[in-house]
Amino acid sequence: MAGPIKKLILLIITLAFGTLTFGNVLLERRVIPDRKDCPDFDTVEVFLTNDCKPAIFIRETGMYKEGYSLYWQNKSMVLDEYGWLINVFLQNNHIMLASVKDDKIALYEARKEGFHRIGSVELGKELRHRSAGWVFDIPESSDKYYLIGQKAVSAANPLKALAHILSGGHGVTYSKPYLAEIAGGETSRFKEIEYGGKRDESYMVAEVVYDQAAVYCLGLRYSDEKVTLPNGLPGTPVALHFTKYDLKKKKMIQKHTIVEKNRHLSRCNFGSLSMAVNKGTASIVFPWITSPVGTKSSQIDRYTSDIYYSQSDTNTNVTPEQIGKGFFPSVIIDSAGTVYVFWLDPSGNLVCKTKQDDIWSRDRTIVTGIDLLSGFTFKRYIAAEFDSKDNLHLVFPSKGKLIYEKRKLMEN
Repeated sequence: MAGPIKKLILLIITLAFGTLTFGNVLLERRVIPDRKDCPDFDTVEVFLTNDCKPAIFIRETGMYKEGYSLYWQNKSMVLDEYGWLINVFLQNNHIMLASVKDDKIALYEARKEGFHRIGSVELGKELRHRSAGWVFDIPESSDKYYLIGQKAVSAANPLKALAHILSGGHGVTYSKPYLAEIAGGETSRFKEIEYGGKRDESYMVAEVVYDQAAVYCLGLRYSDEKVTLPNGLPGTPVALHFTKYDLKKKKMIQKHTIVEKNRHLSRCNFGSLSMAVNKGTASIVFPWITSPVGTKSSQIDRYTSDIYYSQSDTNTNVTPEQIGKGFFPSVIIDSAGTVYVFWLDPSGNLVCKTKQDDIWSRDRTIVTGIDLLSGFTFKRYIAAEFDSKDNLHLVFPSKGKLIYEKRKLMEN
């Protein structure tokens, strides 16, 4: 009888104190050098090689400039000289840079002395004058890359386009996503990424995740339809849409709308999106942010930001559930398959919630003292990633400086 009673007591304790409690151990902390202030950047990402060493990519924006830098092996490298940057990614444990210059995609490898150009790809005619958003390789593939970007398509109704021109515009175009394969120094014909919308709608890919089997895209579909919001403001429909492309079958095998909302650009809208994949299942988090008319970006207490979680695999699509309130949600998955969702609360605390066997833990505070920067609703300035030893690597702004930390979150 002792065994069953002991199990019952443990179960009661678990239910009372949450499914997971953290032993939060700080292993390393440093200030990213060569950065005098933080307000001029809007994106930060962290990449981890097999030796668990971080490479931190920073996209800077300001009133008169846009630039990129990479902090790696204890030094900062400015990336502006390499052309129009597409993205930074990992290939066979190497930090890679892809950029566009003179209708070519140039590929660079990060080395101690700087970036070394390893090749370039001539863009085919149909891919020129299109916006490239991601270049990446599939793990264990041989000299094969994929390119995802956006192309402009004219309005289906010529009268609509003519009316826009006569009213002083320059015609009506809609942005559509595409995927192209790069192999042998050439690009294939692009494939349109299906987004479940009409021709006179735009679909902007915001997140791309890939593994050996598939490419997963998450983005927003925008409509021209006019609606009136509950507060009386004019709005337009927007939908969060998920697509999965099978690399072997070379076709889209899953496409569905996760949620549809009516938005107003500055009063109710989606914030930054995040997605992680484990064994073919995508975990998706997103915020829906609202604020009263007249709210300024500095008035954080007037914003309401609800964080939602959804899950998608080939057979099922989980209806989004609200899991918290805060900004900049990010989802990552550890080696055991536990889902971790992080977000920033209005007091500058980094909060974590975990999901194990469809059971959510209580909210846990991981880090305090994080800055809320100007224009915070649409920026992505907190990065989180697990290494092969399940150490958590974080990058965030604090007291005007950009901070890197490595922590161990242990189950007690």
